[in-house]
Amino acid sequence: MFMRGYSLSRRDYSGCRFRVALVRSDNGWMPALAAEPNRSAPTITLPEAGWLLVFASVLLISGCLAAAGLGIAFIVSWPGPGTLLGGLLLVIGPVWLALLQYRTTFRWDLPAAVTMKNWWLIFAGFTAVQLPLPTLAQLPHYRQFQAAYYFVVVPLLIVFVSGVILHRQWARALQKAESLPQQPLWKFKLGELLLLMGAVALTFGVTNSCLRAWSGRYAEHVALADCPCELPAAARDISYCYSPWQELAYEFSIDEAGAVEWAESLDLHLMQPITGSTEIQRYGSLAPTLHRNKSATITNGWQSAGYVDGKQVRIAYDKDYRRAYYLGK
Repeated sequence: MFMRGYSLSRRDYSGCRFRVALVRSDNGWMPALAAEPNRSAPTITLPEAGWLLVFASVLLISGCLAAAGLGIAFIVSWPGPGTLLGGLLLVIGPVWLALLQYRTTFRWDLPAAVTMKNWWLIFAGFTAVQLPLPTLAQLPHYRQFQAAYYFVVVPLLIVFVSGVILHRQWARALQKAESLPQQPLWKFKLGELLLLMGAVALTFGVTNSCLRAWSGRYAEHVALADCPCELPAAARDISYCYSPWQELAYEFSIDEAGAVEWAESLDLHLMQPITGSTEIQRYGSLAPTLHRNKSATITNGWQSAGYVDGKQVRIAYDKDYRRAYYLGK
């Protein structure tokens, strides 16, 4: 007869639990071993994601994080209500898709898998619509870059269609699974936290690269020897900016005679006197991170416009401040 109240249990290497108990015998109370059944949870066999699904998931997650970094740079570079809303959508949407894709592939989330299958289908459909664009547009620059256009669009379409097929198969495999682990959305393991840190680093790395590329190359209040622009010898107090899109804006101080000689050397249209007032973009408009010196309003002076080396050029001179302005796009 087993007695409750005084017992000691342990497991052996086979995983079976043993209990030490006291039993009554002719010689009195003696210790005895009693085996207990193994009550561990049954083993759950989870479906395994193939390397193609993992590759597609990593590709989409990386693209979403890069898009989020682009959105952050967009908000910082062009602050304003409209750009803030667009930038937030460009950040929140890709981050949500990246999280959904991660739960689909690496956390066996069936609802997320079904949702991502539909998103991959949307991406594939949107890319397929772009295929006839160069032919329908009938524009010279589309025909010129038609080969390069298809070189980008066709591989993207293949990737998205493959993603639809892979996610459809993965969703079916999850549906057939007997049991799937239920993990809270914001509960992460140590390895997942390290991946999260890498994702944040990737996002802000893209942000930093965009800010550097969009800031342009500019300088303020420099001498003629420190300016790469072709200016008159009498030019002084020069400020300029080269944008990444091959745009150039600069301004400098000079007397009117020197400004007229400079304007004539550009071979533009005839100089027109300014009636009332006019506004011209300054070098700060080409440097989004500068946040100053975006434009100048001139009430007493003259202006001219035309084309120089295939670029549309506008110049103006302010007689009151003896300041010349140049903008080439």
